[in-house]
Amino acid sequence: MNQPTRQRMTHQARRQQLINVAWNLVRAQGSDALTLGRVAEAAGVSKPVVYDLLVSAADAISHAVVCGDISQQQGLAELQALILALVERHQ
Repeated sequence: MNQPTRQRMTHQARRQQLINVAWNLVRAQGSDALTLGRVAEAAGVSKPVVYDLLVSAADAISHAVVCGDISQQQGLAELQALILALVERHQ
């Protein structure tokens, strides 16, 4: 049986996909759920792909603000929640 060949996404298209996936995770589950591993799983890619294209969870939130997907105030609130969650995880 022949399976359809998969076409590779461009660097920019893949990055945008990962940003969208990350932001959807934040919307659905809050910033505590935003880890690069979860983004990789939800996007159906490996962690190294996420690490190469999306430096951090903060990058996804920052990009959403710059693109106008969320307000600056909402972005700051999400970043603050992300920082607090990281601090709590490492205590």
